[in-house]
Amino acid sequence: MRWDVLGYGSMLAFTDILMEPITKLVSINALPIAWMIIPTLGYAINPWIFLRALSVEGIAIMNLVWNLISNVLITGIGIYAFKEVMTPTKWMGIGLSFAAMYFLTCE
Repeated sequence: MRWDVLGYGSMLAFTDILMEPITKLVSINALPIAWMIIPTLGYAINPWIFLRALSVEGIAIMNLVWNLISNVLITGIGIYAFKEVMTPTKWMGIGLSFAAMYFLTCE
């Protein structure tokens, strides 16, 4: 397993984990629109992390790993923090995302 690829993907996903819940809270009027400055500034760092990540893996795999990690973690936030409901088929999709992350970080 390529821990460097997984590490960079996790750093990129960390931004999503912080910024997307704020965006969700603004969208449901739980926070005022002024809070959107935080995601706007937070996402400004992602291109710099992605630039470093490209030194260890190509754009296709790096982007897939980042998106898979982010999607799984944001789904968890949606389920536990926002009480969103998942069907068995969607749970299967999440499981396949973990399998994809494993295969994408193998040599």
